[in-house]
Amino acid sequence: MPSRRMLPDTVTLFNYVGEVNDVAIYQKAIIKNCYCPINEGAMATGNGTAPSDRATLYIFDRGSVVTDENGNKLVYKPREEWDALQNKAGFWTLHRGPTRDYFIKSGDPEKMAVTGFNHLTGGTRRMWHFEVHGT
Repeated sequence: MPSRRMLPDTVTLFNYVGEVNDVAIYQKAIIKNCYCPINEGAMATGNGTAPSDRATLYIFDRGSVVTDENGNKLVYKPREEWDALQNKAGFWTLHRGPTRDYFIKSGDPEKMAVTGFNHLTGGTRRMWHFEVHGT
């Protein structure tokens, strides 16, 4: 794992659970000791420009701490296993491709939709990490 001073960010991940009375329900996962640079950008359109912000969230297998709102540690489950669970408490997940999940970096009002992720397991085990892509 990189030095803690290299992992200064706290991010809240919202996993989409379903809907009740046409209202989306999310489960929160608070991720501490991660790294989340946000690249602000703009895209040229026929009418001027539109925001085109992007972010990559780095969550380390060792070092990053994932908890619920009460401080209870959460365990990662692959999406297929997570979807099959009746009670999703105690777990968090990521999804490849379009999803209704999103994350918010502490101190930043923008929410970033999760567009995909990679779990990189090359090199020493202490450097294994998730790269979560958001727009």
